[in-house]
Amino acid sequence: MFGSYEETGLGSGYCFERYARNSPYGDNVLPDDGQRDRPQLSNVDWEKVDWGQLQHECAILNRNRFEEKSQDTKPPMFRYPDHEDIQQVNSTLILPESRVKSRTRSNVDRRSSGSKKYKKRNAILLRTYDSKEYTPDNMHHIRSMITELSLHSGAEYEVFLLVQIVDLEKPIFFDSTAYQEALDLYVPREFHNISVLFNVPLMEAWYPKVGKHDPNNSQQVHMTQPLQLFSLLRPEFDLYWQFELDVRYTGHHYHHLEAIRQWAQKRPRKLQWERAAYFYSPFIHQTWSKFCRKIQDMFTDRGIWGAVTTTGISPVGPSPSTSSPEEDDFEWGVGEPADFINISPIVDPVQTHMMFRDWVDNYPDGLSTPRRVAAVTPMIATSKRLLRAMHHSQVTMGAHMMPEMFPASSALQHGLKAVAFPEPVYLDIDDKTPEELESIFNDQTITGMWNGSSPNSKLAQHISYWWSAGFKPEYSNVFTRSKEPVVNINDASFYRQHPTTAAEGAGSNPVIFPNLTFNLPSSSPKPEYWCIIGPSSAGKTTFFEILRGQHLCFPPTARSFPYLASAEIEQKDHRLRIPSRAIQYVGFAGKHGGGLRGGSTTGAYLSARYESRREETDFSVLDYLKGNMELNPFSKESEDVGNDASLQRVIVDLKLEALVDMPVGNLSNGQTRRAKIAKALLGKPEVLLLDEPFMGLDPPTIKTLSPLLHDLAEAQAPRIVLSLRPQDPLPDWITHILYIGPELRIARQGRKDAVLGSLSSRESANSISKPAALEEKMQGQLSREGLPLRDSRRPTTGKPIVEMHDVQVKYGNQIVLGNWASADVNGHSSRGLNWTVRRGERWGVFGPNGSGKTTLISLICSDHPQSYSLPITLFSRPRLPRPGNPGISIFDLQSRIGHSSPEIHNFFPKQLSLRRCLESAWSDTFLSPPSLSCFCHTLVDTHLRWFEPELKPSWSPPEVASTRTTQERVVKYDGKTLDLDSSTDWAAAVQFSNLPFSAQRLALLLRALIKKPDLVVLDEAFSGMDASLRDKCMLFLTWGTTKTLSSNPQYKFGRVSVTETPKDVLGDEGLVEGLGKEQALVCISHVEEEVPGVVRDWLCLPEAKSGERVRFGRFEGPLEGIEGGWERIWGRDEGGNGDQRQ
Repeated sequence: MFGSYEETGLGSGYCFERYARNSPYGDNVLPDDGQRDRPQLSNVDWEKVDWGQLQHECAILNRNRFEEKSQDTKPPMFRYPDHEDIQQVNSTLILPESRVKSRTRSNVDRRSSGSKKYKKRNAILLRTYDSKEYTPDNMHHIRSMITELSLHSGAEYEVFLLVQIVDLEKPIFFDSTAYQEALDLYVPREFHNISVLFNVPLMEAWYPKVGKHDPNNSQQVHMTQPLQLFSLLRPEFDLYWQFELDVRYTGHHYHHLEAIRQWAQKRPRKLQWERAAYFYSPFIHQTWSKFCRKIQDMFTDRGIWGAVTTTGISPVGPSPSTSSPEEDDFEWGVGEPADFINISPIVDPVQTHMMFRDWVDNYPDGLSTPRRVAAVTPMIATSKRLLRAMHHSQVTMGAHMMPEMFPASSALQHGLKAVAFPEPVYLDIDDKTPEELESIFNDQTITGMWNGSSPNSKLAQHISYWWSAGFKPEYSNVFTRSKEPVVNINDASFYRQHPTTAAEGAGSNPVIFPNLTFNLPSSSPKPEYWCIIGPSSAGKTTFFEILRGQHLCFPPTARSFPYLASAEIEQKDHRLRIPSRAIQYVGFAGKHGGGLRGGSTTGAYLSARYESRREETDFSVLDYLKGNMELNPFSKESEDVGNDASLQRVIVDLKLEALVDMPVGNLSNGQTRRAKIAKALLGKPEVLLLDEPFMGLDPPTIKTLSPLLHDLAEAQAPRIVLSLRPQDPLPDWITHILYIGPELRIARQGRKDAVLGSLSSRESANSISKPAALEEKMQGQLSREGLPLRDSRRPTTGKPIVEMHDVQVKYGNQIVLGNWASADVNGHSSRGLNWTVRRGERWGVFGPNGSGKTTLISLICSDHPQSYSLPITLFSRPRLPRPGNPGISIFDLQSRIGHSSPEIHNFFPKQLSLRRCLESAWSDTFLSPPSLSCFCHTLVDTHLRWFEPELKPSWSPPEVASTRTTQERVVKYDGKTLDLDSSTDWAAAVQFSNLPFSAQRLALLLRALIKKPDLVVLDEAFSGMDASLRDKCMLFLTWGTTKTLSSNPQYKFGRVSVTETPKDVLGDEGLVEGLGKEQALVCISHVEEEVPGVVRDWLCLPEAKSGERVRFGRFEGPLEGIEGGWERIWGRDEGGNGDQRQ
């Protein structure tokens, strides 16, 4: 549609099919065309290729061809500026030979006729970044550019990778080891010696007067600054080309760039800026000369002539050959190399009303500054003279514009030659004529294609060369051997509601994942298995919602589902065209977690799962898989679960054969996860999003589930995307990571090793990074709770709180707890569990999922019906009255036990306020009125204040909160006027259901601790919390409000230390002690980091039906300070098999 092969000298015979084009560079996968006998053209061990050395040897052999010779064997290593670099900035300018008259074509010919002609050198800089995934297609592309440009031309071109290091914690410019580590981590080895690293602080150091240096949005500024710096350190080049790594040319690279350079050199200066502003279309204008005549008629020889006067700018370009353009016969500039070349029009941004047209910084003329925009910059060429002028204006003035404007505008202001090359491009629009398209694309008014808010701007996405090109992907995918992506998000921002005003968008409706770019491939030459990692409540579930098409996308076209619109999906199942059906979500926490019953749990009670009698509503796993979860099967549309064969296959694959008849309420955590995944697979989705699938699972179950997920991902049946917390174990088979940072922003994404290598120890935490060595933990001889890593003496214990003797829990003939034989006790054989918990003891209860841990806790809390008949005494009293012993009631037990568990979370009334949640600790039931004294109210206030940052949704630091208006602070709630920034009134206005999942877990933990019960039972109470909240809770469990965490760079483990809480923080009545000597603790956890440091005694239940004995043990300090302690608990340490305690 636009541009021409013939008029530009490109020719039309350089387009190859993929195999012929890329096979010399490592693409040995033959096309599926039946020609299997074709030879493989490449048999190179690419790992051993050093492209930097090859280019250097080529330059040395050809050094006599060039006037300026380079002796460098490696690309320049950028450095921080010194005093002289800033003071001598004027010497970097390349001034014109004459301010009076520039050379015409005849002048050039006469000057060069008697002297040796040297070749000009060109630098090619390919833009990339540290988390870039180098696909096979990327590797073939880079190798082809080096071979065809540098080696083919005899060093006329030299190729470099310009690598942005986003990870600012790596001191790459102050430590050569860190620089080399970054190369090893982020760049394929064969490209090490052509790579130049830079980061945002380096650019800020060189250009301190440029105001915008945002590491999170660095492309906005740093498109040209590294190029400017490169020209200072490698001055032997005359022209510096910059390419984005996603630009592809199917022909020969040298022929392509030489045609561009030579064509630009032949252009005259007269009306060049005017010609550059329009698309040339052979359908409309026929020949290039006719196009030029049309432009001449439009401007009648009156165009830009020389430098455009700009306050503060002293032009470095030559003066015009004549005083006016009318006197020139299109001779000035012919034969002059271009200073700026763009592969699309160069237009005036003001009249087009395009976005960022007013981004003009530190120019004396402000918005009156003359400027131009090169609308697409994935491929531009800039001369050394122009780059030096740009460098000078940024160092001296801090002058800057939108990156697409800055080079072209600098050329305009300095009177340098700028050319728009009419690259042949195609459009895939069928409903418009060439005349209509030319009119739209060359319309430079507010209604034209250049105005981003104009409907016509969307047509640009149908062009084959554009920053957001959506040109028929099946064409390029055939060439790159890839299919359309399932999800394609390109520089999109999302909102929960339509952003009507800027204020609203920043306040009640904040932007979600601004400027997000993410691609989920349908297939790729190398497997891509993605994992989304972030702390609890960081936005992982929201990110999954975006992948499924939820939330508002701006611009709307920035999110698409190309593969779902393909013919392949239509043949599979046309219903899969709907993203929410093709992309299934399975959650295991928050509103998506809990059991499998869904709405049928309404009105159920906590002990129902332990009853032996089955009710009509006790639906089986098979009922769940078939969708039969209602008493009236005709009350809703039946679900499509596939045929019996697919149902049976899913049951076998997920290892559910033994569970199909079991009530869903009786499943363990691991079994529930497998059932949920099986249910999702029956819908035959293209993608399965699994939200925190490992949370609450024991290590053996994770080892079983992870390979199962890998098998599904490997078969792409379906494609699997996981989300994990930083403390969760990261499966070995994961290849790519997206790490979510604060404020719903993407901190890092890319290859697993690159992302993990860039994360700080606090972000990566525990299992995702390499675990800290024990010596590092012991550096301060204190645990994370500030406890000594070795106890000086055993604590004293008191009377028994829980006593169990030969306890076995049976359902008919099936024993679910206590199915083992114990050693002799008092001369007779014993079967079942014998266990005593005393005051002052801190117990950890461990075991595989389904081993009976929750059943054991239900016996202690008397939620299990068999607790009445089994030989169990609680607080020295049985459940049923006996002669001389009145027994203990359920209400007496609840008043003396504080309990937090996933079961409590599932059944807790979500309509209660946060304050009412804590107050219910003094209630007989969740909803009954609490019996509160003044001291109880004080305790509630103290706990709320201590955890206000974690519990209050609108929490702000005091200095920010103090600026709120009365209207922002005061609300009406339940007939009362509440001041949200005063005292703890806010907790009465916060509904439990509106809290993030981690805050809900925190609230239930505080509910279990607040009344100082005799026995605290914490069943996976810390799961769902991020590392910082978990550590704060464990510190509170140990010390109450008397100690706090504070930053301490000297203390490596966790980078925090435990200090005394300042008295001014506690207030008059703010003192709360940690666990007391009269209290006992029983804690269940499947994650080592979620075991409180106060735990000393432990028991590990065997796997159900294994017949193995329960194992007991004791640690003489916090678990984190016991080398091999976690392995000993799980029986993976031969020295740790403790005897059963009788």
